[in-house]
Amino acid sequence: MKIIDKMTVKTKPVCPDCGSDDVLLDAWITWDVIGQRFEVSADFENGFCESCHEDFKRAIWIDADLAPPKTVDSPACRQPSLS
Repeated sequence: MKIIDKMTVKTKPVCPDCGSDDVLLDAWITWDVIGQRFEVSADFENGFCESCHEDFKRAIWIDADLAPPKTVDSPACRQPSLS
């Protein structure tokens, strides 16, 4: 796997299970009283994929310009049928 320098390349996190970029990552935020807004004080790699509904321990970071996002229509993101 190629390691991407997040400072020089536009990147995005994707789900390690299905590859979707529709992910939520855990973070701590604090309230800035002077600025009247929340600021991220720490971010973590743990997350949840909105496409395949899986929790994961570590997001995969990819070059945002080279890879199109997978969508719910992607085979890896389809949920099993209940019928």
